[in-house]
Amino acid sequence: MKLSEAHVLIVDDEPALCDIFTQWVEMSGCQSVRSAADGEAALAAILSCPVDILITDVRMPIMNGITLVHRLHERGVNIPSIVFVSGFADVDVRQMYELGVEAFLAKPLTRGDLISCIERALFTLACTVESFSKTELKY
Repeated sequence: MKLSEAHVLIVDDEPALCDIFTQWVEMSGCQSVRSAADGEAALAAILSCPVDILITDVRMPIMNGITLVHRLHERGVNIPSIVFVSGFADVDVRQMYELGVEAFLAKPLTRGDLISCIERALFTLACTVESFSKTELKY
């Protein structure tokens, strides 16, 4: 999947960062970028319109990124790629990967960091879909 075809949701309680991350992704060719200010708003957005990549802050009021991912799992919602972003180093890496989080980006980050991470996630997603399709054809 190309970045231009992906549906991306960016979740951060800092409006300026949310706007910057959204602009970076749009400037890189993505046509479908939405944002949410907290996990609760993100959950509602995902339930109304699925996404390919979820980029979420870990620490937020109302509902944090970890709880958001738990709630998505509880509802059986599959997000192909999840990226955590945080300005804190207290994220439990084991828990993060158990939740299906693909990558962790530490704030502050650059546009290159974010776009490279998204492109890697999309490449992995494309390889997984292609591998699944080939396996399915054998049966």
